[in-house]
Amino acid sequence: MKTARFSPGIICSASCAICVARLPGGRGEFARTLLHGLFLLQDRAQTEGCILRGIGADGSCHYPASSCDQVVPWLLSLYEFLRHPASSELERAECRERLLRLLTALQKRNWTIPGDIPGYDRGSFLSGDTPEAALVSSVNLLLATAVMADLSGEATYRELHRRVATEPLPFGKSRVQILNGGTAGNPLWMGWFLTHTVYAMRLLTEISFLAEVREAAHCGLLCSGRHFLEALPEWKRYRGGREFSPDWRICKPQWRPHSDCKTGEQIALRELPLWNGCSPCIKEEKNTIRHSLSAAWIVLLTGEPEWKRIVHEELAGFPEGIPLEALCDCSFYLLENILSEWEIAGDAEIV
Repeated sequence: MKTARFSPGIICSASCAICVARLPGGRGEFARTLLHGLFLLQDRAQTEGCILRGIGADGSCHYPASSCDQVVPWLLSLYEFLRHPASSELERAECRERLLRLLTALQKRNWTIPGDIPGYDRGSFLSGDTPEAALVSSVNLLLATAVMADLSGEATYRELHRRVATEPLPFGKSRVQILNGGTAGNPLWMGWFLTHTVYAMRLLTEISFLAEVREAAHCGLLCSGRHFLEALPEWKRYRGGREFSPDWRICKPQWRPHSDCKTGEQIALRELPLWNGCSPCIKEEKNTIRHSLSAAWIVLLTGEPEWKRIVHEELAGFPEGIPLEALCDCSFYLLENILSEWEIAGDAEIV
């Protein structure tokens, strides 16, 4: 593979790698291809703790900002590949070294996600001033410290995991208490963003050495699955036939040179109406199909047999009723991970 030309650095590639890395055989080379692309996102960054969003065709150029939703899927993907029986001893060692590099760098930065140049820090594992707002950061920090304790075997990191789990936060609750409620306090449209949080909850039920964390993660997982059952039928509201254009250059008139994330966000918000006007099919798919597929992955992550049956019933007719080749941006990584969950579970009948 010519890694200099391989740049799957968007969140969907890391998301696919999570489930592909868990599959029982048959797709090891596909997982390795994704894995080496993810390695590149760390290698091309000049700042430790930065996981890039993507890399240009020259194998080097990139936007300087990362975020929690770049770092966490990357972390989950490497950790799952490390645990897979198909990984070699050398691959496991490399994944371990890269994960500990990332996590120790984030710890030194007080769990703030660095950009590749000053001014582009974006996201924190300590954010949120209410239990609902602090859910994602709480799960991220519990996951990070659990992985550090597991991979290092050091008492220091075991104590760190114990402390961040039980310490009271400014608004009164501990992270274990926040974890216990899952994503039920979040709106259903956030499902696409919360899938990795729910995946991390399931992983915490397996790898945390603290019984109270494992139990809270299990409760949070069930609360999340129950909450998102309601969003499963959303794909049926989809109406096709809307226009699509791949020409993103329509947004260029709004672009301005900038030196910080806040300005970048302002530019992106001005570009968004142009993109939606040029390609209304994307907004339509995101507001219908993506809600359903996100919910389905979240519900399947619980492993509840009755809920799996409901997913199967609610998604009956998809994708037969909506030809996939006609879609532009329905977040195909979600469909891949839904199918992977069925395959991992050994179900003969898959959606």
